[in-house]
Amino acid sequence: MREVYIVIPTHNRPRLLAKTLTSLVDSDLTGVTAGVSAVVVENGSAVARELTEGYTLNGRPVEYIHVAEGNKSKALNLALEGVDPDTFVVFFDDDVILDRGGLRELIRAGLAFGSGHYYGGEVVSYYDEEPPAYLLRCAPESVSGFKLDISEPYENVSHLRSLFIGSNWALYAKDLKGIGGFDGNVGPGSANGMRGQEKDAMLRLVEAGHEPVYVRDAPVLHYVPRHVMTESWMLDRHFKTRLYAGGKRREPLILLKEVLRVPLAHASTLRARITGRPEHRFTASLLAAQSRGFFSGLGLQWPTAGL
Repeated sequence: MREVYIVIPTHNRPRLLAKTLTSLVDSDLTGVTAGVSAVVVENGSAVARELTEGYTLNGRPVEYIHVAEGNKSKALNLALEGVDPDTFVVFFDDDVILDRGGLRELIRAGLAFGSGHYYGGEVVSYYDEEPPAYLLRCAPESVSGFKLDISEPYENVSHLRSLFIGSNWALYAKDLKGIGGFDGNVGPGSANGMRGQEKDAMLRLVEAGHEPVYVRDAPVLHYVPRHVMTESWMLDRHFKTRLYAGGKRREPLILLKEVLRVPLAHASTLRARITGRPEHRFTASLLAAQSRGFFSGLGLQWPTAGL
């Protein structure tokens, strides 16, 4: 490993980006011999250039790239154009705060396991105010938080799971380029509204034979704004997540699960109408959003008529 390249996509969040960059340049890179550089790639807004140019990492100015189109996947692909295949690429979102030693530990794991693997660490969410428990129960891990309990500093966890959180993960450039990079039809700014561009990339990495490595001591703090912890946001996110499943992941087991979800969603809707209880109403709305999303991804509307 000769070079490490940190990529931070951003869209119209300079206050949060400043916290991310401040924590990044404060990273403890003791023992890291590779060159370390970073880039902020802004897509769909134009507020981060001056902020970014004030930061230096490991003796190198943090780069800035502006992409007019508000499409996160396309912006990430653009940032990786021309990057040497043997470069270790680390992705952080613009709303995280890095642990001082986290980047160093990701790099060490990358040296230990090499290419053919992808890497992720803990995500600890923090909020403006404590969110309702019923919303946390149905929140994605990017919102509720993510952690694996392992005994070693880094460990192949393919026996446990295949997905990490997109705000804190890494891999070698050649591995990402080998699967065609990020899909511009998935993620924020995509024409169809699908979410989960990092999930999509990781699933394609698994299909290509790559294995996940969890890095125990590489946590980030992830800010979750107040508007996220609402019923309307949660329903929209579940719809868009299942939209991805219907449009891109059509394995028989997934199809069977979603077909079975439809009568459950109808029954839940009926129960909510009878009882009028708020918790029943939200459960029904959640199941309906998931079913509508999946079958919309398939291009079918009739299975969810009435939901």
